[in-house]
Amino acid sequence: MTRLAVFAYGSLVDPRSASLTLGREVPSPLPARLVGWRRRWSVCRDNRMSEKTFAIQPGGEIPPWIIGLNIEPEPEDVGPAGALLEVMEAELERLDLREIRYERTDVTAAVRPL
Repeated sequence: MTRLAVFAYGSLVDPRSASLTLGREVPSPLPARLVGWRRRWSVCRDNRMSEKTFAIQPGGEIPPWIIGLNIEPEPEDVGPAGALLEVMEAELERLDLREIRYERTDVTAAVRPL
């Protein structure tokens, strides 16, 4: 069986959050860095017209716009810290539903342990 890992950053690093997405208990991911990439608030979408809507808790107010944290290639950057989350191939579809609007990219060569 092929082993797969996803470079996680943001809330997906939290085992509780990853467990909710994957539908199984997730151990703590392995700390890692993604050399040659950077974090950037570069995803903006209309929260009222999108595939998934976010609400402010506890009142449930729906903000009109959502800005999302993204990672992008940046050859000179030391890279963001994150973690490697081991997944099964079938679980990638669950991550697709969670993350929406991203492109799966093989970043194996850029991953460094922390």
